[in-house]
Amino acid sequence: RYTVQLFASTSAGTGMSSLVTATTTDGTPTGIQAPSTSSLNSTSNNVSWIAPTTPNGFVRNYTILRDGIEVSMSALPGDFIDTGLRPNTAYSYRVVVCTVFACGTSGATQETTAEAAPTGLAAPVAMAVDASTIRVTWSVPNMPNGVIQSYRLVRFTATGCCTGTGDLSLCQISSASASCLSEQTTVVSSTLSLSTTDTSSDIKPFTVYAYQISASTNGGSNSG
Repeated sequence: RYTVQLFASTSAGTGMSSLVTATTTDGTPTGIQAPSTSSLNSTSNNVSWIAPTTPNGFVRNYTILRDGIEVSMSALPGDFIDTGLRPNTAYSYRVVVCTVFACGTSGATQETTAEAAPTGLAAPVAMAVDASTIRVTWSVPNMPNGVIQSYRLVRFTATGCCTGTGDLSLCQISSASASCLSEQTTVVSSTLSLSTTDTSSDIKPFTVYAYQISASTNGGSNSG
């Protein structure tokens, strides 16, 4: 808001007008700080923001953008919990501050959600090399949900799980938790390899064995 007064002068003296007040329209906010963020867990981030240092008018609203998409709007500075996110994923946040006239946008803040246990881990593939050797391979989980720290391979004795067939090579076991499984033995306790050759001395000829693989991140572990 500005106040204006006109002065006019002659050789005889100076006269002045009455005061007139004028207010400029709202402008674009400046001095908008990037939002502050923190990861709460593997699927949620906290986002907070403050008022701009120079609003240049009445601030109508604050809008939070995640990767360019609006996820929250508020009339005041504050904070917002962004949920439903993917584990171990980086997201970019900005705050848009609007007056009646125009909007200004902050710089971006990157935040990565915490890791979680892997999902989509397929069962390993086992193939007998001879009467006392089994080759086992497995795949990376479809959704690692973090950095894989290790794989753990467990062997079960599955004699009695395969009925109705004389060919043990055709045996299919639907779940490693089947009641017919017994004698759990850890073959590999910690590895980043995707294969191993099981040559344990307790492997017997013409015996059915089942294998289960588990993968671990800093967020937990799951089995396939």
